[in-house]
This record gives sequence, C-alpha cells and structure tokens, in this order.
Amino acid sequence: MLDDALDKTQRAWDLDRKSYAAASNLGFLYFETGSLQKAVNNWSDAYKLKSSEPDVVAGLALGLFDSNQPQKAIEYFVEAKRMEKDIDNPETLRTRHHWSRKAVEHMMALVQAASKAKPSGDATN
Repeated sequence: MLDDALDKTQRAWDLDRKSYAAASNLGFLYFETGSLQKAVNNWSDAYKLKSSEPDVVAGLALGLFDSNQPQKAIEYFVEAKRMEKDIDNPETLRTRHHWSRKAVEHMMALVQAASKAKPSGDATN
C-alpha cells in the first residue's frame, strides 16, 4: 500500500515539478519508509516552492531532526510555529495536517528539543 502511494505520488511529482504538495507528500512517504535523505530532499523541494506553508516547513524540520541536524531542524520548527501557533499540537498534526502516528511522535521529540534550546536570537548560538 505504501509502495503504491509512493509510486503514484512520484509520478505526480514527475509530471508537475511545481507541485509543492506532491513534493511534500513524497517527503512524508519517504519518512514513513525510513528514507530520510529522500524525505529531506523532497521537503526541501517543497519548501523552495512554497515556504509559506507551515506543513511543508514543519515536515522539513522533522526530516532534519531525524537526520541528526537538530539546530537546523529547530530553526525550521520555529519558522513553522510562527506561521501556525499550534503546529506543535499532536491533535492538530493528526487532524488538520493528516500526519501519521510516527511523524507526530517524532515531531514531539523535536518540540521537546526546541523547548530546551536557546532562543534563536541569542548571540551565543
């Protein structure tokens, strides 16, 4: 089932390289399969196309966090939170953004890391 979704979404992306939604959906699908580099690459493509979409920015943050790039992940997370204040709410991620349980669980680890991090405006970063 996941392979079928990945195949169809990849075809949609191949047909329309201006579709931020296709790129972002590929990011989530690759995340589910554990292909983090492909996930991050697709979320980066989606971000280039529509950096004003909080779901895209949060997805990129998630991918970077799981790829052991916590500082960059936190920066993108803060950006997403500025756009949508409740992007850190598991229920919002599940219902409004249709994130998987795995994505929500991993995002909560990022939320926790971000809460412990220094503010991004701190010159000692």
